[in-house]
Amino acid sequence: MSEQTLNKRIERRRFLGAIAAAGTTAAVVAAIAAPVTAEVGEAAKPEGPQEGYRETAHIRRYYETARL
Repeated sequence: MSEQTLNKRIERRRFLGAIAAAGTTAAVVAAIAAPVTAEVGEAAKPEGPQEGYRETAHIRRYYETARL
């Protein structure tokens, strides 16, 4: 192999090694970083039955626009 070909291979290996190191570093930082969450109070409970199908205003509006 010529010296130029050998240098290209070495440069390519360094480049790929740098990409691998950057990817690993990013993964470690993402795993270590604590997720930021806001505390949320208790949500207001909706009134009425919560099981099954509910026809709400936006559903009725859809039915009106979908009529043929």
